[in-house]
Amino acid sequence: MSESEEDDVLPRFFKVFLSGKSSELMELPKSFNEHLQDPLPQTAKLQGIGGGVWSVSFKKIGDYAYFTSGWSKFAEDHKLKDGEFLTFVYDGSHTFEIRAVVETVNLSDANSDEEEDDDEVSQSVNPVDSEDTAFDAEGEIVLCSSY
Repeated sequence: MSESEEDDVLPRFFKVFLSGKSSELMELPKSFNEHLQDPLPQTAKLQGIGGGVWSVSFKKIGDYAYFTSGWSKFAEDHKLKDGEFLTFVYDGSHTFEIRAVVETVNLSDANSDEEEDDDEVSQSVNPVDSEDTAFDAEGEIVLCSSY
């Protein structure tokens, strides 16, 4: 299996960054628990844009897993803003590759009758397989079936 084929089968999820809810800790989707080790490792590594790695505490509180200590530093270092769409790809051990989709489409503008410049619509989403996974124009995952 090629590296790109392996990447296609790695578990992944997405979250929208909201500073009021996500600046100090990040809650992983409950449905993602099936992909996590039991017991949960005490730390996780977050590989950010540019390949840098941040170590964060990884805790389970109730039915949810969270990135805790160290998450705020990751968010600060990446200058995450409200509404940014984050994708998380998990290696199955303790590393998450995180990417931010920062360009968005204003749907009210996209639906107008006026002719638009190509640079106004910066992302498009196309379904690519039967698992409800979709990718943007650059091949970044934007939707997944784990929700």
